[in-house]
Amino acid sequence: MRLYIIFLLSVVNGGMSNHQPAEGMPCEMANLQAFCHNKDLHQIPRELHPNVNKIDLSGNLIQSIPEMPLPFYTSLQCLDLSSNQISFITPGVFAHMTSLLEINLSNNNLYELAQIGTEGIGLLPKVEILDLSHNSLYNGMAEYFIKQAPALRYLSLAGNSIIMISHEMFQGSPSLVEIDLQSNIIMEIEEGAFETLLNLSRLNLSMNSITCISDFSLRQLEILDLSRNSIESFHTTESDDEYSLRCLDLSENKLLRFPVFPKVNKLVTLNLSKNLIQLTAESSHNKMDYMENEWLDAPFYLLDQKQSRNKSSLNLSQLVYLDLSYNEVKSIPDEFFESMLSLQTLNLSKNCLQTFENKNVQISNIEHLTCQYTQNFGYQEEIHIGNIRPEDCEKEDLKKINFLVILTVVLVLSVIIIGVGSFFCFRRQNFSQQFKA
Repeated sequence: MRLYIIFLLSVVNGGMSNHQPAEGMPCEMANLQAFCHNKDLHQIPRELHPNVNKIDLSGNLIQSIPEMPLPFYTSLQCLDLSSNQISFITPGVFAHMTSLLEINLSNNNLYELAQIGTEGIGLLPKVEILDLSHNSLYNGMAEYFIKQAPALRYLSLAGNSIIMISHEMFQGSPSLVEIDLQSNIIMEIEEGAFETLLNLSRLNLSMNSITCISDFSLRQLEILDLSRNSIESFHTTESDDEYSLRCLDLSENKLLRFPVFPKVNKLVTLNLSKNLIQLTAESSHNKMDYMENEWLDAPFYLLDQKQSRNKSSLNLSQLVYLDLSYNEVKSIPDEFFESMLSLQTLNLSKNCLQTFENKNVQISNIEHLTCQYTQNFGYQEEIHIGNIRPEDCEKEDLKKINFLVILTVVLVLSVIIIGVGSFFCFRRQNFSQQFKA
């Protein structure tokens, strides 16, 4: 009897893990996962194993998600419907799918669905990952899909046409940990848009049209990507509260000055490359007229190096990596690195660096200093020093000219040597022919 029960269980388990689809069914089953991608399907298959936990329907021709058969698959955890033509989802179709954790709806036509203006797609009871990227969504449309997503942790809205982030946008998804909003046209972020997301730790706003970050107050954020925007200033709210931000990318913007950070911060990595930063008083006055009003109250602008506030306000004691390459830095004040006690890597390449204020700037723990990088010839210099001097970071044009001069001399000498060698070889051949004659 015991042998019979063991045999019966093995047959049942084998049938569940290697369920054979109905004849003519294009999907392949393996370990309760259905692979139906790139099969030119027009609808969601009804013949799959009832205990299937993953369905890959990407790259098909599906235009709508009807009421059935999805709720029939009660064990479904992951649903991939990316790269189809979906423009309609039956409201409430996911409401009773309590095992469903991940939905990928990227590269569809969901903007048509949001244009209808109905109540939304309904409850997503347990969904933690939702990809809505590349659906031509614009203002007010994202809310249609996340109005009732209490468990949502990761949301991608990348590659859409969103212009403004409203304060109501994420109210239906309070558990968000990571949001990807890159490659939109975002120009405005309403106050309070992210503040209520207490678990938010990663935010990607790169490749948008943001021009200014004022009164930054997202204390919960750990990683923030603002690269490839048009940001001219980054200013945090004046507060004694601790900020959790560890990595900040502000590269490829239009920053005119060094950002203003909170007094208590955990910043470890800071990328400011490819901006317009100058750390001198004249750059602040000449290029930023608006600083004469409210911005003059900000704690650190290097307007007057004699002011004591400049020494204490730039508190970056945990900063390990700083990239200031491709800016307009001509000189660096002595106290600039004073609080950067943990700094190990500093990139100052592609600047107009001429001098330090008092010819000697102390950086206690620096391990990697890159001052020059000549891209045309692949030349890169890394200097391992504790005290940085102007001569350690030569002007780039001079370095480039020196390298070109050396290269030119080598080429000329090579041509001369080849010419002389050819001449003697020719004379030797003539002499040999005359001798034989």
